[in-house]
Amino acid sequence: MKTNPAELFVQAKLDSKLHLRPDADVNEIRRQLWEKFHTLSDRKKRKWMEKADLIDEENKSKAVAKKKTAGQKRKRNLQSKFNEPVKPHLSAYTIFSSEKLKALVNMPLAERMRQVSEMWKSQPLAEKSHYELLAAQNRRQYEFAMIQFKATLSMEELAEYERERVSNSKKGRKSDAAAQAAAAVAAAAAQNE
Repeated sequence: MKTNPAELFVQAKLDSKLHLRPDADVNEIRRQLWEKFHTLSDRKKRKWMEKADLIDEENKSKAVAKKKTAGQKRKRNLQSKFNEPVKPHLSAYTIFSSEKLKALVNMPLAERMRQVSEMWKSQPLAEKSHYELLAAQNRRQYEFAMIQFKATLSMEELAEYERERVSNSKKGRKSDAAAQAAAAVAAAAAQNE
């Protein structure tokens, strides 16, 4: 919802007016302040409009930061249910951007992302190769952790894990054929034991 500059003005002035006249009617003071806002010069109104726009930008960036996608929630459920290892940043750019975004905190997210993108493009190949090595190391560590994780699961748990993992993926939501195949393989393996 867009912040109303007149309402912002009224809220800012209301406490001081009530402090001066504690016995006054709040609605009457609000009405007077509302009328006063509309008699302000254009320059002063513009000041309140800019404040309202800043509040809207701040609220918008907070909302974007809080928003979680359904895929992120499903992945988090798998991690908590099966104690699956957390997947690290697996590309050089995501490692670079996560480092740089921490330093750029006093600006809107879109501007921060644009700046990080420009920084990445201007990085020399030697710097980029450093991040490529980190990404390769992350991938190897994650693959090893996943092998260890899957080794700790029983055949039934592994079948359930694979079924949920596939059904939570985008491909799996389109078709559960892979999940059914994984479950059939696990069931056949369990019968052979």
